[in-house]
Amino acid sequence: DRKRKVKTMTGNTVIVERPASFSAESVRKIIAMLKTQTRRVAKFKPRSPGLNMGFSGLVSGCYCTDVQRTGWVLRSRGAGGCWNDRTFPLKCRYGVPGDRIWVREAYAKAGGYYRYPATDDVHELRKIIPPHLMPRAASRLILEVLQVRVERLWNITDEEAKAEGVPRANPEIELLGEYRIGFQAGWDLLNANRGFPWASNPWVFAVDFKLA
Repeated sequence: DRKRKVKTMTGNTVIVERPASFSAESVRKIIAMLKTQTRRVAKFKPRSPGLNMGFSGLVSGCYCTDVQRTGWVLRSRGAGGCWNDRTFPLKCRYGVPGDRIWVREAYAKAGGYYRYPATDDVHELRKIIPPHLMPRAASRLILEVLQVRVERLWNITDEEAKAEGVPRANPEIELLGEYRIGFQAGWDLLNANRGFPWASNPWVFAVDFKLA
């Protein structure tokens, strides 16, 4: 994906665009402005073997202070109270605030036009192409990155879970943390088999965005 990033000029400003795949349901919610956040696993590489990635003393930060383009690291306090980098720098594959994401979604091509299962009737089409194979030219949605942070998955609040586009756990009864409960179920559906279940509380990139 990083090899497919492009740079465009807006006046004298260079804007970096990177792809990100979304499900048809997520695309519908992005269009309806019901989804304005996404969380993706941050796969940090420890500088020393045996690092407990779940250690409560680890904190996230930029490799160079406040400069996200240099990547993120996990740190812990060492002798003398100094913070020591415990992982190699890891860059967010979706960029930094001000960059853009072009949305990859399932699509089809018919009669010289692109059609999208998220919003179009494509039942009569024989071939639906999966999101990861979508070229830039077929993308119809551009997102502007507003904020990026690195945190443990369990840090997500109920309000943030709602911004992820998840439905209420019970539409008829208001429950404490109901969006968070819905997010947990959706996360495991996508990530448990990949080795990052909710129970493992992995480090994630939390990305806030808006339609550009």
